[in-house]
Amino acid sequence: LFLLTPSNAGPNPIPPSPLITVTDPMPAGMALVLPNAVTLNSPNWNCAASTVSMLNCTYSGSYPIAVGAFSNLLVPVQLVAGVVFNPKNCAFIRAEGDAEPNNVVDACANMPTPVIPKPDLSIKKTTLEPMIRGGEGKFKLEVSNIGTPLSSGPVVVMDNIPAGLTLKLPDAVTANAPDWNCGASTVSQLICTANPSAFTWATGATKSIIVPVLVARDSKAEQNCAAVDLQGDVNTQDNRSCTTVAYGTPKLNMSMKKSQEGSIVKGVSGMFNLVVTNTLDPVTAGPIKVTDFLLAVTGGPSGMTLNVAAAIAANSPTWDCSASSVNQLSCNYVGSFPIATGASFTLKVPVDTTKNVTSTQNCATVTLANDSIPNDDTGCTTISYQ
Repeated sequence: LFLLTPSNAGPNPIPPSPLITVTDPMPAGMALVLPNAVTLNSPNWNCAASTVSMLNCTYSGSYPIAVGAFSNLLVPVQLVAGVVFNPKNCAFIRAEGDAEPNNVVDACANMPTPVIPKPDLSIKKTTLEPMIRGGEGKFKLEVSNIGTPLSSGPVVVMDNIPAGLTLKLPDAVTANAPDWNCGASTVSQLICTANPSAFTWATGATKSIIVPVLVARDSKAEQNCAAVDLQGDVNTQDNRSCTTVAYGTPKLNMSMKKSQEGSIVKGVSGMFNLVVTNTLDPVTAGPIKVTDFLLAVTGGPSGMTLNVAAAIAANSPTWDCSASSVNQLSCNYVGSFPIATGASFTLKVPVDTTKNVTSTQNCATVTLANDSIPNDDTGCTTISYQ
């Protein structure tokens, strides 16, 4: 941007009659920015006759013009790609009846050597949450601008998900909006484009991408790499980053809650429900066992027995309760793995009672190796009778 300062050198004010024009031919490698040059100088100057190679303005401000400087002009310019740059720029002013038409002082200026934009994006990949086999994990991508400020793209990030891992959709799309548009992603490849509305990207600024994945029970993935692409990037050596796939030890917990279906009529059959829930990481292997004592001497209620055949039938095929007896429900989980976080199972406990049953409480327990929270492995319920 150049500044032109025309002056009335005097000795008298300029009357309305003279036509005053200012011209500024653009030097090699430089072009006038239009229509900016017209709008910036209106209404005091009419620059409609200008072209990209010449500023041409006629004074349209008020008269008379007093002695001294009057009505500056702004000259917005831009460099022309592929043309050798000439930094010297000169302007001229003409007025009808000018006593000294060649009296042009400081009419030339040298433009400082322009800073040529040097875009340079780098990417760094890390494990945000360790991979849990049979469960989930997360990677983090950090895309940093270590070059000049960036205001346009496209900037595209790609992450080829290795075998044993699967990109979790639509989570990968929603987690990275609005800075990134990841709608083109598939379960085997993350593809994210920087959202133009999210630009400006200052030098030193970093934009992050979260990569949520599902992890196979037998995942052997060892490395995951991602890359960023920007046309004109001056250093492509830092456009790719890899990280070792880190696996974590799952935190396991199966909880037990017990309830009674309605009231039990003494001397008649009744039903309890056992709800077993996975409250932590996915469970990828057993054994998982559920036990409910129904014999008074082993801690169970007095006057109550298990209907073994009904219990086996009611809980099959997810649970194998064939080891049960009239005194104890004993069931092993034979369903599929992994058991997802939050998944729950309801076991039925059909019982028969005597007329003189007096027990007031019944408890059941679930056991799993390496259970992190043993305090919720047992569930009890108060027995109500009609």
